[in-house]
Amino acid sequence: MTTLLRAALTRASRSLLAALTGASLLVAAGPATHAAAATCPTRVASHPAGKAPRIAGWVHTCGNKIVDSRRHVARADAVGIWDLSRDNGSGSSLCLHWAKPSPASAPNLSRWGFNSVLLYVSWANVEARRPTTVNGHLVHHYNRTYLRALSSAVHAYASRGVKVILAMHNNRWSSAFTNLTTPKGVYIPCGAGAPSWLYHRSSSLTDMVRAEKNFFNSPKLIGWFARAWKVVAHRFARNRGVIGADILHEAYDLLAQPYPGSSGIGPRTLHLASFYERVGRAIHKGNRHLVLFTPDWYSWSRPHYFAITRKPRLPKAVEDFEFYAKNWNPSGLSRMKKYRTRSNNWHRPAWVEEFFAYLPTSRTATIRPSWKTNSKGFLSYMKRKKVGWSFASYSRLYDNDPSGLRRVLKTGF
Repeated sequence: MTTLLRAALTRASRSLLAALTGASLLVAAGPATHAAAATCPTRVASHPAGKAPRIAGWVHTCGNKIVDSRRHVARADAVGIWDLSRDNGSGSSLCLHWAKPSPASAPNLSRWGFNSVLLYVSWANVEARRPTTVNGHLVHHYNRTYLRALSSAVHAYASRGVKVILAMHNNRWSSAFTNLTTPKGVYIPCGAGAPSWLYHRSSSLTDMVRAEKNFFNSPKLIGWFARAWKVVAHRFARNRGVIGADILHEAYDLLAQPYPGSSGIGPRTLHLASFYERVGRAIHKGNRHLVLFTPDWYSWSRPHYFAITRKPRLPKAVEDFEFYAKNWNPSGLSRMKKYRTRSNNWHRPAWVEEFFAYLPTSRTATIRPSWKTNSKGFLSYMKRKKVGWSFASYSRLYDNDPSGLRRVLKTGF
């Protein structure tokens, strides 16, 4: 055999091996097929009454379930904590500074029986200063004080067996936008999420809509956001207490309300599937252990549509969504089935990122007596289907307002 022939065969063998290896990795990283899903775990870990099942180690997805390191179904029953997501980068007196979560929150969540926390952070706080050019190169500056505070909060929860799902916050896009009133009549003193240094200060919803729309159509800004996420994810690459990343809370906001200036904006305007793919890949470069939560939304009125136009091509991905409805049955149940049908068709787990127990989000609004019955219907269904959820507001639980709220939520454990 000539030297040239041997070299050619060696190159061919290496190419074939690389192709087979790549295919094997793709299969291992991808969602479970119908056949593989049949072998997925179906049971949660044993747990005492009134306590959510503990989650062991890092987690992964298998078919339509999240599974922990001991091959138990990991049903994350969480509470949302927002303190670290506030931002007064615009300098407005209407905006609050970020703060560490209350020291009592970690022991309280553990004692009350929750197994996880949805810990909201923000790009504005991670990257509080605009990038600068140094020797012809753009340099990003990340807020080490903030990141240390985040690490401290994560340690407080993880040390008590409460797993952490990190979520990038978005509420009317940026603290550059203040003194806003939504089309639904909700007053927002200060937005939050994207850095205020990206924009001029404004009290115009139209300006907010323009900024948000432009972000989802700007490869540069999405790249900056992805870099910030990678920094956060990498910080916990060896910390089994952090199990997930919710890529962007209410990324679909422009679809969910008829803001001035939003006419003509639809799901294809925001490109959420490709947005989640780009950011999700950056997160996994920083921390391959994290499950990726991709927020979706289903329109209430005709024509009905989902915010995500196709299945995001991401490993370890979860279809997540907020859940509000006027009642559990028939309104809420019908809506839940639509979300679960989509996640099942995609062979992905479903998870409820925000649930308010059929209570008004405003403390001054009238509480309907049916909130307990509706909440128990929702919680019973979620427990039976092994789907996790996050109650929206720790402060509501802490105040125990209304009476019996914690007791109602415990029925979902």
